[in-house]
Amino acid sequence: MYIPDQSPPALRWGNEGQTTGATDLISGSANTSKLAAVGAEAASYCFNLDARGHTDWYLPSKDELNILAKSRDVLAFDPDWAWSSIEVSSTDATERNLADGNPSTAPKSDDDNVVCVRKD
Repeated sequence: MYIPDQSPPALRWGNEGQTTGATDLISGSANTSKLAAVGAEAASYCFNLDARGHTDWYLPSKDELNILAKSRDVLAFDPDWAWSSIEVSSTDATERNLADGNPSTAPKSDDDNVVCVRKD
């Protein structure tokens, strides 16, 4: 897993009231494709990111964010909270506290950090 050298932006996850089917706990890439197709803001940012010569970035799943939380010191990035690509309901999505690894649910319309990753 690889993250670009940049501060993550704070963006909305997506549109409240819209169900996307982005529920794959393991594959953030599969979720991001579904989310970008309906214009979800956080996933679209990653899906359209062109950084370090790569365009295959995606919004990580809960499991992938857990790996980032465990590796936070080694990766040297600084957001406390970040969106996952997991939809909980038509109004909520999953985020994770990267400082302590705890997951949470938040309204899709909240602004939160977006960390884009890619498989190298």
